[in-house]
Amino acid sequence: MRKTLLLIILISTTVMFYACNKSSDEDNPVSLYSVDINSLNNQKILNVINDENLDDGVYQIITNSNNYIFFKGIENKYTNIRSMLEDKTLIISCYREPSSENNDKLYVIREKNTTSSNDKSIFFDTIILNINDKEVPFNSVQII
Repeated sequence: MRKTLLLIILISTTVMFYACNKSSDEDNPVSLYSVDINSLNNQKILNVINDENLDDGVYQIITNSNNYIFFKGIENKYTNIRSMLEDKTLIISCYREPSSENNDKLYVIREKNTTSSNDKSIFFDTIILNINDKEVPFNSVQII
């Protein structure tokens, strides 16, 4: 009985120690946040997103106050979308899988402890896009 109790305590302590030390996205100074396209009010961004000439792919949309990443899924769906900061490079990674459904996703890049004013800290100066573990260029970069 004592051995069982000791084993349970040892396992519980190990699990708690691992969970407490595990890093999370909250520690990253730069993160991607999903934006609900249906509730978006910015007409300029909506014009880019709803452009019927857009091909399937990933687009960067830059405004005065924010930087957006738009995943246009016509023949593909984009999954496991995540970001990671290495030095001054923001790496955005995802997987592309064939799909018969429209699957559009919009993300905004948020920088921790900053506002939309010009006095924000610069955490990154380059964005790299990796799709299916291969570096690819954005389909286009729209500045609006």
